Amino acid sequence: MPNSHLTAAVQGVAASKSGSKPGASTASDHGYLVSAQDFHDACGTGFIAETTGTRSRRVVEMAIQAVDALTHRGAVNADPLTGDGSGITIQIPFELLQDTLQELGADVAAEDLAVGMIFLPHEESNRPRAREIFEEECRRAGVEVIGWRVVPTDASVLGPQALESLPGFEQLLLRRPADQQGPQFDRSLYLARRRAEHRLGVEELRDCYVVSMSSTTVVYKGMMIAPALADFYPDLKDDRVVSSIALYHQRFATNTLPSWELAQPFRMTAHNGEFNTLLGNRNWMLAREPELASPVWGDDVADLAPVIRPIGSDTASFDEVLELLVLSGRDLLHSVMMLIPQAWENMPNLDSSLRAFYEYHACLTEPWDGPAAIAVTNGVQVAAIMDRNGLRPARYQVTRDGLVVMGSEVGLVELAPADIAESGRLGPGEMIAVDTVRRQFLHNDEIKSEV
Repeated sequence: MPNSHLTAAVQGVAASKSGSKPGASTASDHGYLVSAQDFHDACGTGFIAETTGTRSRRVVEMAIQAVDALTHRGAVNADPLTGDGSGITIQIPFELLQDTLQELGADVAAEDLAVGMIFLPHEESNRPRAREIFEEECRRAGVEVIGWRVVPTDASVLGPQALESLPGFEQLLLRRPADQQGPQFDRSLYLARRRAEHRLGVEELRDCYVVSMSSTTVVYKGMMIAPALADFYPDLKDDRVVSSIALYHQRFATNTLPSWELAQPFRMTAHNGEFNTLLGNRNWMLAREPELASPVWGDDVADLAPVIRPIGSDTASFDEVLELLVLSGRDLLHSVMMLIPQAWENMPNLDSSLRAFYEYHACLTEPWDGPAAIAVTNGVQVAAIMDRNGLRPARYQVTRDGLVVMGSEVGLVELAPADIAESGRLGPGEMIAVDTVRRQFLHNDEIKSEV
């Protein structure tokens, strides 16, 4: 398998040689293969959100524009059309799905619809069995199966390596049962997914992957270069696809090889950085699993193990833990603060209640530490948090009409300077959030005073 990072580095050197300014030093000037001026931070991520909660086309288009603008932060294979991964998370495009729902004879309200975005096995002969497993486990969890939608795709924009492992792309449409109100619906979806994942492993259908299964969001991602994301998924170009929240991510794989599954965003998380404490985080979670208990899950808690799958990237593992915390009843912002605490131990002026929060949760879970700028969403709230040392860039702008643009760089989307009401960056341990229900943009101190 070609090394995408070496390829990217060599291409960067070639570009610097051919396009360098007069007098600028290049790698060859010093006899090195690469030059420090060719280095760049791994990955790029961020979010777009309407503080008003209004679903708009501009949020989706800006997310596509932003991930495209972060192409230089990703890696590309020698093809050169296979990327380490790019993707976006949006709210469920109910209007887009109306045609399929009508074809299936389903009259379902937007708030009662859930969508599972599934990468079906590469081998077409294995796909019917995978569908059966998902349907059986959804029904076992009390969720009504409406049917399947084949996701339109254009494989002509992919490179040979991406095509070698190309999965099937289908969406499983599901209806909320009358007796599953509030978060119980998403808990049932989570339980069905975990049971299905276990059965898929037992039956050696391991290349089948649940990209997302939620009543609020759907993830479009894959092993394409960022400029090809919307070309590969024509859904993203459809004017009926609107959202008030979008996560976006361009991947530069640093601790795992590129794959369809490991492209980001994950189900709740998009991450730029590294969790250096990963081995300890995984082992401590495994050690605690025999003691997992919750009135939310009851006897079903045994079906949730292992919380962290033995394969996957550091971000995938973090996402799995965050997902469990949120679905077990903790607020999204509370959960993120638990997992990525600021450096509270040596801050004598820290508010006493906030210190107590961190001290208490230090007894429950170890910090996920390392250079990290993370964006997370549950489909209603969206937030960004910086690691305790502030080792990754995260900048944001807020417009006068309530649009929030957060990203690894400034200028990822075009905003008129006169429209910008606020600009800023996240410092060590800081976070921001948009709550589309409360219609508020929340700063660091506001978030932490409410938790």
